[in-house]
Amino acid sequence: MDGEERRRQLVRWMREYGEAVLHLAYFYVRDRDVAEDVFQDVFLRVYAEMDRLRDERAVRTCRVRLHRARRRLKVLLAKEGSLHERRSDAEAGTDG
Repeated sequence: MDGEERRRQLVRWMREYGEAVLHLAYFYVRDRDVAEDVFQDVFLRVYAEMDRLRDERAVRTCRVRLHRARRRLKVLLAKEGSLHERRSDAEAGTDG
């Protein structure tokens, strides 16, 4: 894989998984700047190890893990959102 192909592949993966990586990082660290640093570290590592991911099975495994992380993240964010709504309702003296 030449440099241009590597760059295009990285851009595709960043578009496909970047938001999930950023949200997951933020979920753990609760700081936007730190989450962005984690995002950069993740994709720098992906880029550095891209040649090892050339095997389609390795890429598939990576994708499966990212999809699972994305699903877990959505569930956790939904639970957290409903928890915040219940807290807001309780603070406002209304029922949810």
